[in-house]
Amino acid sequence: MDTFDLETFLLESTIVEECPDEDDLCLDPDFRTAWRGEIAAIQRAGDRLERLAARLEVEASALALEESSGRYTASYESERIGLWPSEAAFLADLGIVPVLDAYCSGWERLEDDQQGAVVAGLRVFLEACPECDGAITAREEVRDTCCTEITQARLECAECHAVLVTSSTNRCWQPPEPRLVVHSDTIPAVRTAFEPVWEANVHDCNCLSVG
Repeated sequence: MDTFDLETFLLESTIVEECPDEDDLCLDPDFRTAWRGEIAAIQRAGDRLERLAARLEVEASALALEESSGRYTASYESERIGLWPSEAAFLADLGIVPVLDAYCSGWERLEDDQQGAVVAGLRVFLEACPECDGAITAREEVRDTCCTEITQARLECAECHAVLVTSSTNRCWQPPEPRLVVHSDTIPAVRTAFEPVWEANVHDCNCLSVG
């Protein structure tokens, strides 16, 4: 089976398009509006558990959603089936699935892990926090161990500090070379800063591709 190219899939599905004024990708305006509408509907109804149960075709009483150790988890009959970096990330994913169902004809033919990559990868296009509607900011941290330099990048809400996307890269540390720490206001375009996401190498697992 060919390697799944997330960026190509999103472009061919017209979910994203080349930005008119910069060298980056932008979310289709109609898709963004529909996504925000679904998130708002979930917030108003307070029926996230029921929506998840309908997606998985299981009884809502057998599901549980909770925050644990700074993560947001979904469990079915006490067995963990989903893990997100925050409740806000879960809301984003839960809201985007019905939009993908309606908007993208090729979505239903994807493998489960490919669907998971699409759902998680699209979080980089969020402009407002699904939980509190705060602004989304990018942060990057560099940590050195004895022999490795670890760069951690993340998108988070400036208001409630909910993490939406995380990625990390390791590289061998070379002491003679000076190291520049890139601050949040100079992180490159989203597509570059979160390259592991575009390679479908996301750090979250979720169950929303099931069904």
